[in-house]
Amino acid sequence: MAGGRYPEATEALRLGLLALPDVAALAGDRVGTEVVGDEPCIQLDVIGGPMGYGSASPLVQIGCWGRYLGDGTDDGSAWQLASAVTADRVGVESIRGELDGGWVAGVGIDLQPYTSPDPTNDRPRYLLTVRMHTSPLE
Repeated sequence: MAGGRYPEATEALRLGLLALPDVAALAGDRVGTEVVGDEPCIQLDVIGGPMGYGSASPLVQIGCWGRYLGDGTDDGSAWQLASAVTADRVGVESIRGELDGGWVAGVGIDLQPYTSPDPTNDRPRYLLTVRMHTSPLE
C-alpha cells in the first residue's frame, strides 16, 4: 500500500514490549506513557528525532520503575525489569515486524540502563534509551 504511515513510536514499542514474556511477567500490562500504580511498570517517552507519527528513527527513553514501597527501599524489581528489557536475543532488540499500522525494522539500545530514582519519592527506576528503525507498510 503506497502512502502508508509510520507507526507511532511509543505505541509500537509498547506493543512490542508486551509481547516479550520476561517483560510481561514482571510488568503485566503496565507499559505505556504514564507510571501506573505502585507495582513494577515501564514508562515510554520519545526524546529525540521527529515526534509522533512520521518518524523513521525516533529515540525513546524507557523508564523501568520498581515496586514502590513508600520509603525508598529497592526490592530489586526495577533492575529485574531493566534486565528483562535489555536481555540478549529476547529483549527489546528482538522487537520487529508490523506494529501499530507500520513496520518496525529493528530496535537498538542507544544507552544502557542506569539508576535514576524518582527525585520526589526515591522510587527505584532505571532509565535507558533505544533507537527505533521504522517505515510505513508498503
